[in-house]
Amino acid sequence: QRHFEHAEKTRTEQADLAREADAKRLQKEIEEAKKSEEDRIRQKMENQSNDETMDAAKRALIEQYSYDYTQDGDGNAIGGGDDDDTAANNGDGVSSSNREHAAHTMREKTAKMRNSNNQVSKKDAREETKKAKEDKKNKKEERRKRAVKGERQR
Repeated sequence: QRHFEHAEKTRTEQADLAREADAKRLQKEIEEAKKSEEDRIRQKMENQSNDETMDAAKRALIEQYSYDYTQDGDGNAIGGGDDDDTAANNGDGVSSSNREHAAHTMREKTAKMRNSNNQVSKKDAREETKKAKEDKKNKKEERRKRAVKGERQR
């Protein structure tokens, strides 16, 4: 019977410790959520001051297509933000906003185009197009001739 009481007491102590740990974790999450909410509100206020200088059409587009980014408990971006100090990514290759992602992608694309050696001039492109049209015309003419000879039945 003593063993049973001891086991029951141990079980209740462990349950109490687990509840306390959960309570502390939940409290910490609540504090972080409040902090991130305050940061989001502050950032929104800063963005509104910037929005006042924009015209109505641009403001409407930004409202329609922009995302509201926050951070999770570890400080990692969920989505992203318009923080200028994050440049194009947060160090792990994840862009922090649409605008930054687009700028980063465009920079990569232009750098790739500059470094590539397969640049085609307008003259070369026109020659290729002309050759393709001639080939198509020749194939069409050959089919027409075969049809006249009876090789192609309808």
